[in-house]
Amino acid sequence: MPLTAALRRYSFRLRRGLETHGVLAVAALAVGRVFSIDVEHVWYALDLQGVEPLTLAAGYYLHRGTQADTELLRELPAVPVEEGRRRVADGDQLWFVLKEREPAFVCFCFLRGFRLEAARGGWYELPDGVACLENSLASPKHRGHGIAPASWAGIAANLRDDGFEVLITRAEVENVAVRRALEKIGFRAAGVMHRSRRGVRSRVVFRDESTELTEAERTAVADLKLNVSR
Repeated sequence: MPLTAALRRYSFRLRRGLETHGVLAVAALAVGRVFSIDVEHVWYALDLQGVEPLTLAAGYYLHRGTQADTELLRELPAVPVEEGRRRVADGDQLWFVLKEREPAFVCFCFLRGFRLEAARGGWYELPDGVACLENSLASPKHRGHGIAPASWAGIAANLRDDGFEVLITRAEVENVAVRRALEKIGFRAAGVMHRSRRGVRSRVVFRDESTELTEAERTAVADLKLNVSR
């Protein structure tokens, strides 16, 4: 990633952190992250052959974003506009749920690979037939209409029609609302990834969930574990 793009990305994160938590909390978090990190995410897998459609609420519609549509990220900032433009130019999918022209929900789908801090070199190359859902964000104004599950189901059906077999994504362990929304459309919890760092030493381990997976889901998750665990 070019240096200027990286600086814009981290500047964006800093601004959001300051707005949400304040200067002292952000400073304490930054100091703590220099020396140690302990984070856990649940990785989910969805066999696209089993996707069932869900209907969006009246007035809402799913829209595949173009370069021009990246300007809508100013209204619903899942990522900075510049980052959104780069992703679309690289062939990644930008999806919105719109009501008229107002964005109610946004997310990205990576088709080849994506930045993943836990992976070696900070990048995970997706295996053939596997896509990854990231950066889902709903507008507070439009919450409560079941928009996220319906949009994910529509995107999954689109990916299936394009020849993809499995969609993977992750959610923070404590984010029960997102996890329930994912499970509503058939995502299965495949494992908990624990990433820790002490100084310059980092470790990534998976704890398997007891969920029964399809063969396609098991294959996708096995590749993730192989290339991320260390």
